[in-house]
Amino acid sequence: MSSTAGLKQRKVVAGGDDSDTLTHDSCNCCKHAIMYSTPEQHVPKYMQYSYIVAGYRMNLSFLSSLASLFRIHNETLNIWTALVSFAVFFWIGVNMIFFMGDEMTFWEKAAYVVYTVSAIYTFLNSLLFHWFNCISHSHHECLLRMDISGIGFLICGSYYPPIYYAFQNHSNFGIFYLTTITIGCLLTSMILLFPKFSEERYSMFRVFVLSATGLFGIIPLIHLFFLHEGGLSNPIFYAKVMAVLELYLWYGVAVFFYASKFPERFFKPGRFDIVGCSHQFWHSFGMIYFLYN
Repeated sequence: MSSTAGLKQRKVVAGGDDSDTLTHDSCNCCKHAIMYSTPEQHVPKYMQYSYIVAGYRMNLSFLSSLASLFRIHNETLNIWTALVSFAVFFWIGVNMIFFMGDEMTFWEKAAYVVYTVSAIYTFLNSLLFHWFNCISHSHHECLLRMDISGIGFLICGSYYPPIYYAFQNHSNFGIFYLTTITIGCLLTSMILLFPKFSEERYSMFRVFVLSATGLFGIIPLIHLFFLHEGGLSNPIFYAKVMAVLELYLWYGVAVFFYASKFPERFFKPGRFDIVGCSHQFWHSFGMIYFLYN
């Protein structure tokens, strides 16, 4: 690759330029396997993270991708945070289904099982994407759509336990909200399965849709205000409000990192290629949010 072409490619990876004229250099896209790309190597546009210039894996076989779990690259921490989250929720799910039957009512247990299964499904999709997105373009695009749409399932499942408890004495309202939320989240997941919405230029659209789905929880919270006499002076309602606000705080911090691309956006490109990029914070705070829930 010529030095001029290399500089052009570095500009694309660092800034996320959408221009087609900067996405290909004079050489054809390399087809040989790469475990850790350097800034000078061409990275296909579909693989590029904005402001991340090196550490990409490319054109790996399934076995090589599998082995990359124990190698250092720009997906290492994303893989491990998803793997830990998946393992924790899988362990919780097994214990809940097989060892907690006498401690919970049927519907209480059902609400937690829905939440746990949705978390297992979502973190599994995230794990598979970050682990195996380096095999081919088709693998990357398919796994990315599953990863993004899975977030809608997790948001849906996370509503089940709190709605169950909040409207335990008003079951008709509880059924209404869970039905509405389930339909809304399924529609959100279906929309995000469309290939165009997995593109980098639609990242803020994804943030908006998923945040709107998550913020729907404010509506049943307002409803609870009128069901509990005394409003915030009622200790039961006050405790529920504080719990919801704490959850939204964790979620808001996670979304902030995802949307702002902080810190890599505000520092020299390449500084956070391996450790400390926004997507790793998104994973970490997201995991805390859903475990805390």
